[in-house]
Amino acid sequence: MEQLALLSSAVNLNTVAVTVSILVVFAILVTIVLRRRRENVWQAFARRNGFQYTVVEGQPQVTGLLEGRRFELAISPESSDTGPLGVEVISMAVFLHHPPPGNLHLESASGLVGDVQLAFNEQRYQTGDEEFDQNVNVENAESANGVEWLTPKKQQAFLQLVLATPTDSYQLAAGKLRWQCRTAISDPDKLDEHLRSLATAVRELDDPPQV
Repeated sequence: MEQLALLSSAVNLNTVAVTVSILVVFAILVTIVLRRRRENVWQAFARRNGFQYTVVEGQPQVTGLLEGRRFELAISPESSDTGPLGVEVISMAVFLHHPPPGNLHLESASGLVGDVQLAFNEQRYQTGDEEFDQNVNVENAESANGVEWLTPKKQQAFLQLVLATPTDSYQLAAGKLRWQCRTAISDPDKLDEHLRSLATAVRELDDPPQV
């Protein structure tokens, strides 16, 4: 009986090992398929919009000019897309010709995140526009230049991005407007949709300073 039990245990261990191996291989194959799909989607996106698709240190990038402004599409450093079935974080950014003062930082903060930040972030600047203040975190706008730059028109341009897709992340900092989205694969329609949204917003946000 003892030998039969040992044999049964060995069979079970082998079955588990085989099952795990099959799952690992399956996960790797799915990851390869998803990455190939992403590659095809990004290459087609680049061609449609006159951008360039490249691979830098194993990571895909799309770069070019969007209405004369530098444009970048890449996998964010925050992404976990480094192994089987990794979930990627897409980052799409447009660089402004006339960026806000270096101490001004806008970031989407809708829903519960916005409520918490509104309650505890002492640096959060209040514009007086209730809807904007509830959905956008503004930091370090205490200077006159920062306040003057953030006109009601620019507030609305950024707010419309946030309200359109509140589950995504938007930032205006370091001279660029950036959209980030966590997704399993790159959706071609979503890329084009957000490219258009960023282009519309950046036209308003990139107004030259008043002389």
